[in-house]
Amino acid sequence: MIKIEDLLGIFAVSILLVFIGTLFFLGIYLIIRAYQTSEYKILFVSCASFSIAIGFIGSNVLSLGRTFEEVFVVAGFISLSMFTFFTFHRSRKRTFLVLLSIIILGILLFITKSLFVIFPIISIGYFYKILDTAFTFLVFFWLGFSSYKIYRSIKEYNVQHWIKFRYKVISFTSFITSFQTIPELFLEPSITYTDTENIIVSVVFMITLFITIIFSSGFLLAWFIPDSLKKYLNRDYQVSESLDMPEEELYNLIRRERNHPKKS
Repeated sequence: MIKIEDLLGIFAVSILLVFIGTLFFLGIYLIIRAYQTSEYKILFVSCASFSIAIGFIGSNVLSLGRTFEEVFVVAGFISLSMFTFFTFHRSRKRTFLVLLSIIILGILLFITKSLFVIFPIISIGYFYKILDTAFTFLVFFWLGFSSYKIYRSIKEYNVQHWIKFRYKVISFTSFITSFQTIPELFLEPSITYTDTENIIVSVVFMITLFITIIFSSGFLLAWFIPDSLKKYLNRDYQVSESLDMPEEELYNLIRRERNHPKKS
């Protein structure tokens, strides 16, 4: 008879495969999208996707250790924060401090993880978990809040509804992902995701992967909205622009509508 631990382990592996596949697909698609639209800022997200996927493959498939995973995941999160900065805050010098804080926090996170591997003291392990939670929250909450501010600024103006939908999706999925590492606080620092015989570990692992899949899928949808969905979202809108304009033109349209608003 199959044990529940075995079923959870199989399910966790299945989710891991979906998670890695989604990240690679997102990374490849955004490279193509950046080339097509000359909107090269989204390459930061592509790099983040590949980096995070490599980290999880190295740690959970090739057994290269959590330090290996930490390097690539931290690098991926910093790359995602670069996207946030250059997309939403490039002209605001004060927000550079947020990006700098994320980079410093990421470096501290890697140092703390390395110390815990060398000196497996439980206090260092829990300090790492607190840093990891703060780091993840800051990265994704900043992206979600930045996207939400754009959505609020164009919500009442004559901007196509599918453009508004993009920022709603990014903000919603980012806010959810900002709480991704909280379940890991309930695990002892010495426990790793490879301990599939532990039911709690398998459940936390699946929750973490599921939340990340939500973000990856949501971000993919935000940048790959099918024409049929665009038309549905625009069903109450008098279309005056092409439904498939370059990303830079979208930003110009948003700035134009914000400077010269036309009420819907």
